[in-house]
Amino acid sequence: MAELEYDDDFVHLVHTPADIELKYSKLSHSIDLITGIIEGERLSNDTIEEKRKSVADNVKHLELMVTKDFWTTEDLDPQTLQLLQETTT
Repeated sequence: MAELEYDDDFVHLVHTPADIELKYSKLSHSIDLITGIIEGERLSNDTIEEKRKSVADNVKHLELMVTKDFWTTEDLDPQTLQLLQETTT
């Protein structure tokens, strides 16, 4: 879990390696869900509107997460950026 560090008048949120690993894992889950919906393998009982909302929500999650500055050695380019391009065009 992320930790707080105090520096004069500021509080900084510091992500532990385990926290970063969990966030990276959640990116994989979003990618798997989006890909599965597009390929017709996930959420087969949901309506088209529900599927679109799920894809849109997960794309927003990916867009937000790739902007974070706590990533270390995680490779976001092939896993996330290509999917974002495919789902937003």
